[in-house]
Amino acid sequence: MQMSLNVIPTGGNSIHMANADVASSSSSSLQPSPSSSRSKLYGLSAVVEHYGKCGGGHYAVYRRIASNPDPEDPGQPLACLGKRWFYISDGHVSEVSEDDVLGAEATLLFYERL
Repeated sequence: MQMSLNVIPTGGNSIHMANADVASSSSSSLQPSPSSSRSKLYGLSAVVEHYGKCGGGHYAVYRRIASNPDPEDPGQPLACLGKRWFYISDGHVSEVSEDDVLGAEATLLFYERL
């Protein structure tokens, strides 16, 4: 079974994939797909990082917050919205650069449909 997955960059120097088929097998492979649909585009919205070893440690998250620069146009595509990244760990919250997010040792990646 194959699932079509289109990913766009979050901005800056990020690496991106577009029109990739993700094979759901034990050795997932990415292969270009000729089809492209706006309803199948996804953007990175959060990165979870684990500190410590298996069975113990701590989780923290990098979360993208999109702010709409034009409150009169709430239907504006996410790709046009301002993007800010925050690092959240327990009670600590701080704004970080996209380079910090891309340099994280990700445990989980969350994407949202654009």
